[in-house]
Amino acid sequence: MKFLEKALAHFGNPLEWGSIGKAWVLVTLTGAMQLQYLFWAEYLLAHESAPKYVHIDFLESNLYLLYICVGLSLMIFVSLFAFKYRYGEHILYEHFAAQYYGLSLCFYGYLVGTMSLPTGIVLAGAPVVGLILFNRWVVLYALITACSVIVILSYGAALNYWPYAPAIKYPVSSGHGLSLFWLTHMYIFGAPHLLILTAFAYFVLRRWRRREREVKQLSMTDSLTGLLNRGAISASLRSEQQRSSRTRIPFSLLMIDLDYFKQINDTWGHQTGDLVLTETARILRDCVRQYDQVGRFGGEEFLIVLPDTDEHEAFQLAERCRQKIEAVKIDVGSRTLKVTGSLGLFCNEQELDLSAELMLHYADKALYEAKAQGRNRVVVSKADVNESIRFSAAASASNYAMK
Repeated sequence: MKFLEKALAHFGNPLEWGSIGKAWVLVTLTGAMQLQYLFWAEYLLAHESAPKYVHIDFLESNLYLLYICVGLSLMIFVSLFAFKYRYGEHILYEHFAAQYYGLSLCFYGYLVGTMSLPTGIVLAGAPVVGLILFNRWVVLYALITACSVIVILSYGAALNYWPYAPAIKYPVSSGHGLSLFWLTHMYIFGAPHLLILTAFAYFVLRRWRRREREVKQLSMTDSLTGLLNRGAISASLRSEQQRSSRTRIPFSLLMIDLDYFKQINDTWGHQTGDLVLTETARILRDCVRQYDQVGRFGGEEFLIVLPDTDEHEAFQLAERCRQKIEAVKIDVGSRTLKVTGSLGLFCNEQELDLSAELMLHYADKALYEAKAQGRNRVVVSKADVNESIRFSAAASASNYAMK
């Protein structure tokens, strides 16, 4: 498995391969299938008991076709290099390779039986993997062509226009049971197809899932600080509020605003401002518990959701954050820049059914009180029944107006 992982890392993400790369894969798989049938034919022709199981005359007279097919695949593989450097990428390479793969399957399916196990595995599995890796029209056109040829070959054999499975004798033993030779060779032919298709599906889907996780992570993360962005921390707040209301366990909300941050940006530049933000983010991550959620709420504002905390516990954590921020010293040329923050704290232990929006309102109110009292301090806000009613009424009126 580690070898396959290293190989995949070397060749890159299959979902990002160009048309030439995808065509090479199909031609290589086709060539491998052709070599398998060629070695099988040569082995049987050299085996004394082979006439009991296969039509030796047919194999001998058509062996040259198997060599031609292998040579054709090699020629196509090499030609793709020349086309790549002369003409560049084009979707036609995928169409050609897919049709070549499908028609080769039809030819070898005709030799051992169009209703055989290998043919069924490829017809069922290849389109599924192909639709992940290739343009959908490439797969659909190749599938239509291959299925049409398979149907024609099957019905033609049923109507005695040509023999069915001309390379192999009728798959029933002398005791009227299933021929062990036929059964074993069907598994031998089918196993590589099944293994390759499964491996491709596994690695392509694995890379797909990894990319989906990365995209999801990017959509939730603030690019500068690495914290949750506004949308993600707001979603975390709503989720915790619902859990608190359901379990009747309080939680706290802490809002932090860096003091005089605009002056820092104006005086020392945005690069210094970014350094202050990233250092503050690091401090907040270090101060909180493993299951607390920290996010950048906007500009120089940060929001921390503290599950399962009462007001006293939350205040201790908030004070620790304030002290750590105050201890930050950032070298700016020959001077040292000191940073402080104002913090607003609200806990819903007195009213567990308060909405997330109302809790945010109280935390924001406490933050502005901290600013008004001289900054660099933690202020705790208390729920006010009359204010909660006014806020809820205003929110309802706003929602009604938006409708």
